[in-house]
Amino acid sequence: VEIGEKGYVFLVDQANGIMTNSDQLLIGLNLDQTKNDLSQQANKEEIQKGYDLQSGMFGKALKGITDKADLIPLDNGNYAVLHTIDKFGWTMVGVINESEFESDARDILLWLIVIGGLTLMIAISISFIFAKSLTARIRHILEGMERVKEGDLTTVVEIASNDEMGKLGDYFSETMDHLNLLIRSIQSISYEVTEASQNLAA
Repeated sequence: VEIGEKGYVFLVDQANGIMTNSDQLLIGLNLDQTKNDLSQQANKEEIQKGYDLQSGMFGKALKGITDKADLIPLDNGNYAVLHTIDKFGWTMVGVINESEFESDARDILLWLIVIGGLTLMIAISISFIFAKSLTARIRHILEGMERVKEGDLTTVVEIASNDEMGKLGDYFSETMDHLNLLIRSIQSISYEVTEASQNLAA
């Protein structure tokens, strides 16, 4: 079983015997070299050569299993990840090079930068659109107030929204309606008072 481009996995039984390996000649051997008897093997030299190529890793893996370690450093920037299958007492040993960690980390960092940049751009765009909309509505209310200041009491401010700015526009228009009613009421009373005064004078 391969991990990434260069990594691989092999399985060790409860007696530290190699159950699976990329080199099939090593299957059945023990991680502990002192427990291997190759005298009866026809191709013992080939088996020994294959074992010697991985003996350093096997020794460290054996120590890691004994110490119940989860991660052990190997040679040439390699690491062994140990996982015990409790039901059977087997240990799965995964060997991977740190360069693959670095490659994955770079890929993750690149994606984080891209996603972060896009998120920032979207947030800025939304903020700009919201600010522009808010500014336009405030300006609309200010223009209405300016017309009232100049004497146009028929001014109505219409803001088509359900937020606070929309309510502010509605309050402004309602206030102007009440003010117009009050002025008309005053004008009516003034007219009636003037008419009554003229009748009394006659």
